[in-house]
Amino acid sequence: ALAADTRASTRRVLCTHRRARARARARAHTHAHTHAAMVMNCGAPALAADLPHVRIDEHAGALPSHATAGARTAAVSVASVEAKADAVEDWQTPDFDEWLVVHEGELRVESTHFPPVEARAGDTVFIPRGERTRAVLAAGVKYIAVCAPAFAPDAAYREEGSSADPSKARPPPHDAHVDVYHLVQAPLWERVASAADGEAAEYFPPTYEEDGFTHATYEED
Repeated sequence: ALAADTRASTRRVLCTHRRARARARARAHTHAHTHAAMVMNCGAPALAADLPHVRIDEHAGALPSHATAGARTAAVSVASVEAKADAVEDWQTPDFDEWLVVHEGELRVESTHFPPVEARAGDTVFIPRGERTRAVLAAGVKYIAVCAPAFAPDAAYREEGSSADPSKARPPPHDAHVDVYHLVQAPLWERVASAADGEAAEYFPPTYEEDGFTHATYEED
């Protein structure tokens, strides 16, 4: 039976596949990478990226190069970012929530759904999971990026080359819809939602050959 008789009940069982995968991944990884059961000095950060325009050092997160168990976690990542030159980052639609805490300088976060957000030293910018954004960095800006779950390249859904090539900067067709829902069969979704910590659980829609009917989507007006 389909798990939707009213809009309210539909909301409880419908979600984008991307968000479902993120929750399942975070649940499994958090169980596998637990914090050390003691207070500890986690030491120096691990180098995450050193590019011509930006350097990123991760203090805690999913990088395997972290020296201590206290710094290795998939639940959250904390990184220091410093822009070496003015730069426009590529567009991305992350599978994680992100907070940018600006210490020095200024930056701008652009979105395809909302007006640009300007931030200076002392400001914090929140970027919700699933929002298509890009950062515009001024040379010298320094900020802390906090991601939950932890940042991972395959969870950033970065549109490589979109900052340099205008033809790649156009939003994909599905980005015109802020919320797109997929109607699922209750037993299939409940199997994913009830998965125990550490148990890999992902929802993939059955094909027409598997269940004999065409799946529908729902967009709120």
